[in-house]
Amino acid sequence: MMSVEDNTIIARATWNALERSGGSMESFPFKTEFYKKLDICSVWPDEEEKPNLSSFVGHTSLLWADSQSLSWLTKEPKEWEKDPSYVIFQKFVKGMDVVNDVAER
Repeated sequence: MMSVEDNTIIARATWNALERSGGSMESFPFKTEFYKKLDICSVWPDEEEKPNLSSFVGHTSLLWADSQSLSWLTKEPKEWEKDPSYVIFQKFVKGMDVVNDVAER
């Protein structure tokens, strides 16, 4: 469960990056450095309590949004539940099988 503040940071970073790419997912920023060995210090410096979450927004951030409306990203997180596109997205995410153990992949 992310805080409202964290949700807002990720949503704004995603929407802003999509706007900068001209609204095209094909030109959404691709960060090749995420596909190399991740240096956690580059996104989470020792002196910070937590990383800047917007630094994690990149090309793969929109792979789930192929045909979905992303307008809910422009709203405050407390309003997301009222948006039909968000409800569809939420059902999609909750229905995914997720494994967080490298040994089980």
